[in-house]
Amino acid sequence: MRITRSSRPIVIACALMVASCAGEPVEAPAPLACDNAEFAAYDGLLIVAPHPDDEVLGFAGLASEFIRQGKPVRTVVTTDGDAYCEACALWTTGSVNGATCDAATLSNFATPAVDSLAEARRLESTLAARALGRPAPRFLGYPDTGLAAARRNRDAGSPDTPLRRSDFSACDNCGECGAGYGGGPETSLNANTLAASLDELLAATTPTTLIATTHWLDGHGDHAALGEFVRERAALVAGGRTVAFAVIHANTANGHSFADCWYPGPAAEPCPCFDEDRADNDDDWL
Repeated sequence: MRITRSSRPIVIACALMVASCAGEPVEAPAPLACDNAEFAAYDGLLIVAPHPDDEVLGFAGLASEFIRQGKPVRTVVTTDGDAYCEACALWTTGSVNGATCDAATLSNFATPAVDSLAEARRLESTLAARALGRPAPRFLGYPDTGLAAARRNRDAGSPDTPLRRSDFSACDNCGECGAGYGGGPETSLNANTLAASLDELLAATTPTTLIATTHWLDGHGDHAALGEFVRERAALVAGGRTVAFAVIHANTANGHSFADCWYPGPAAEPCPCFDEDRADNDDDWL
């Protein structure tokens, strides 16, 4: 796999975050200019997003530049973003504190009506693509939280373990629904099918296609897992592929529910990275 200088802004941002967490004053760096010409020199763009909305959060500007130049843009959304307890409660009851959703309300595809959160999220991404002048995404249909589970299963030597949808109906409120994530019906999908799906997508590209996905150090488990899967599979394609990565959930440790810190947003909430002891002693702390 070839990684272009597109990773440089991430390295610079990380260095600045480490400096800011040290508690010592630092001189403000000179403004950085984005060299979009380096990205847009490729003949096409394939966006592989973990959830509906990540294709816009991470790559809307990049896709717009490709479209402006008349170059093809394809978008693949890997999961349905259906394991979102508060969003489903809001969608069905008008309140994030409303009744929790069962598996069918989260992920039903048996009827043509948009009667599940997964279908609503697919529709949102489709309408967003239309508004941005992009073709509708292709949806692979993996369960939300399933990418992180696929990586865990693969690393444990069980890549054929079925991935599961979510079901929050056993909980009175979303705050106590931890077991509902990935605790619903089994699917026919697993780490092996994910690798095969990515291989199929990458095989349909050329060495002059830029692949865009989320970074393997992103704070969201699905984002990190997809970044790792994509960079591994891209390295196996004949001729290799260049991959550009976006960090969407920054400064959030995997497996923890801390608020994200959108560096360097001036209005960002106080950042949990200001914990020097943990930064020095906890290898999982980003």
